[in-house]
Amino acid sequence: MRIWYAIINRQIIGPFTKDQIISLARRGDLSPSSPVSLGTKAHWKPASTWQYFPAKHFPALQEVNTELLEAISELWTILSYDGRLNAFIQTGPYSTSEVRTNLALKKVKRSDHIWKKGLSGWAKIADRPEFGISTELNIG
Repeated sequence: MRIWYAIINRQIIGPFTKDQIISLARRGDLSPSSPVSLGTKAHWKPASTWQYFPAKHFPALQEVNTELLEAISELWTILSYDGRLNAFIQTGPYSTSEVRTNLALKKVKRSDHIWKKGLSGWAKIADRPEFGISTELNIG
C-alpha cells in the first residue's frame, strides 16, 4: 500500500491512503496546489499533478456547466471565519462580480471558502479560476 503525506497550513500531515487524500481534496481541505508526497522523503509536488489525484476531485478545478446552472443559479456562497464570534459564518448569495468586488474591498479574503451549485465541496476563493487560481508551490 502506498503511503501519502500532504502539506496543509505549512504542516506535514499523514500518513494517508490514496482514498483519504481524495477525500481531503473533495471536501476542499486539500487544494490542487497543496504539496503532496509519496512517503516523507519523496519528491513533493502539487496534489493535482499526481496521476492518482485528477482535477475532478478538487472543487477548485471542477468544471461547472454554466449554461445549465445559469438557468438555476450562478450565485456563490462564502464561508468565512469570524474571530470575534469564534465561528464560521456563511454569507451570500453573491454573483461572481460581487465576490470580485468584495475581494477588492477586502470584505472577504482569498483564504475564505466558496461554493456554488455544481461543485462537490467548498474551495478556497484563491483556488477558483474565476478569482485567480493560485499556482504557486510554497512549501516553506
